[in-house]
Amino acid sequence: MEIKRDYDLAYLESLKGEENMKRDWENLLLAQEGRGSFRLYTWKEKTLSIGYSQAFLDFPIKMVKRPTGGGALLHGWDVSFSYAGLREEWGKA
Repeated sequence: MEIKRDYDLAYLESLKGEENMKRDWENLLLAQEGRGSFRLYTWKEKTLSIGYSQAFLDFPIKMVKRPTGGGALLHGWDVSFSYAGLREEWGKA
């Protein structure tokens, strides 16, 4: 039997880095309540996003911290996506 899940799908939006990360964090909190989400978005300005455990550096462009791990990513001309959901919804690791 196939189980279907409903997700909140946001339209493609273009926001500053701080707002993009705020939305990702809010979606992560909603996922903990069982509401998964998928976002597509762009960046209004060049921004370096760093992983949750990385330290901010003195850098000539804006920096934001993602609610997840990983390395530094330079944004500004890309289309990004964010998925927040419970592991049980997408399979076992």
